[in-house]
Amino acid sequence: MGKRWRALRRRIITPSDTAALLDVRGFHKKNPAAQELLETVGKTFLRGYAYAAEASGVAQAEENLETVPRRFRGFAYEGAAMGYAMRD
Repeated sequence: MGKRWRALRRRIITPSDTAALLDVRGFHKKNPAAQELLETVGKTFLRGYAYAAEASGVAQAEENLETVPRRFRGFAYEGAAMGYAMRD
């Protein structure tokens, strides 16, 4: 599968980063620090999802996932698992 097809697949099946915003989701905002953390977690999950959606194989997805800061890497891997489930 070509790179353009994988990029198109990513755009089609990956939700926008705006889906991770508390305002969009309708969640209560406790304070700015909590909001930033929760939105970062959500965006990191979606980044992992996108890595899986666009990857030519597991090794490529893993290479991209390992670039995520360690603190948030687990969320990226969770997103990648969801991305692979959607591909399946």
